[in-house]
Amino acid sequence: MRAGGDKFSGGTHGVGAKCGNAVSEWFEVEESRGGQVHHMEFERGKTTTKLSVIGKAKSTGKDYSATEDPGVVSVTKIYNYYKKFGYQTEVMGASFRSLGEILELAGSDLLTISPGLLEEMAKSNSPVTRKLSPESAAQSDLQKIHLDEKSFRWLHNEDQMATEKLSEGIRMFAVDTLKLEKVVAEKL
Repeated sequence: MRAGGDKFSGGTHGVGAKCGNAVSEWFEVEESRGGQVHHMEFERGKTTTKLSVIGKAKSTGKDYSATEDPGVVSVTKIYNYYKKFGYQTEVMGASFRSLGEILELAGSDLLTISPGLLEEMAKSNSPVTRKLSPESAAQSDLQKIHLDEKSFRWLHNEDQMATEKLSEGIRMFAVDTLKLEKVVAEKL
């Protein structure tokens, strides 16, 4: 997304996008979804270019092991950083595709696990080893960083997990929320 010349990710639930659109003279969104790149533009909060497909999305074409999965690496880095430097927050991993990814994040504050993977975990007799802990985070070689807004936006934009995978996860949560709302409405 670009707002007034700056690029940044939509952030959790699109809050960054909404704020960027609200305070910008112009706002441009590009997003990869379903193998296609979508584009939309706004001026002063009003749509100027409707949502359209402008090309095919890029894919790494790579299959990752659980330990090298970009989501696992990202959550591990975030967990270790926040715990090492004493940030009072809870770190949550989500959008898992395999049991291995979940096991790599054992010890994280929160994990959102699909029913299918929960069932797979319940059937497993394998031991679960804690991989993340405040103690191991304290021993990490991470250095504290100090950022202004421009540096934060740049680093956020450069991180694939902060841009592409976060927005993908949010879209999947939104779809599941609508499904859940429909189930609840039918029961009322």
